[in-house]
Amino acid sequence: MNASNITIVTAPVHYGKTSILLNWIKTKEGVGGILTPDINGQRKLLRLRDGQLFAFQVTKEDNHLPEECIIVGKYLFSKEAFQRAKLILKEDFNAKLPYILVDELGKLEMADKGLEPIISELIQRIKEEEQIKLIIVIRDYLLEDAIKKFNLEDASVIKLDETLSFTL
Repeated sequence: MNASNITIVTAPVHYGKTSILLNWIKTKEGVGGILTPDINGQRKLLRLRDGQLFAFQVTKEDNHLPEECIIVGKYLFSKEAFQRAKLILKEDFNAKLPYILVDELGKLEMADKGLEPIISELIQRIKEEEQIKLIIVIRDYLLEDAIKKFNLEDASVIKLDETLSFTL
């Protein structure tokens, strides 16, 4: 098993993790996975393979039924968007893209919801896949618990509160 091809990017909430990763992506070829940028006050799902944006965060005005949404604090997210994100991650892994980025492993995944079980599957499969590097965004306050839960003890950890950039 090889966890050296897994990197965790961590920082406090609203630190700019997604923006830093968007800049990093500009320097790389073959980046797959997802980012969830805030665009005009709404979280979007960005498919990195082709730059396509999808709705992710919804509002009460969007007329979604409660069963179509996942509530995280004061935010509502589309269950359909989580399904799309899982499919993107699976497709990008199967395409053997050199980098798979996951923004983010958060409270939902810690509770076996959200992007689970795809996150666990990706971690396991990438530990066995030498050519693919997995980059996972984890908020600083969840870092230790996430490392334990997902067996990421051997992963590299980049703390963005110490640097505004990183290399892989």
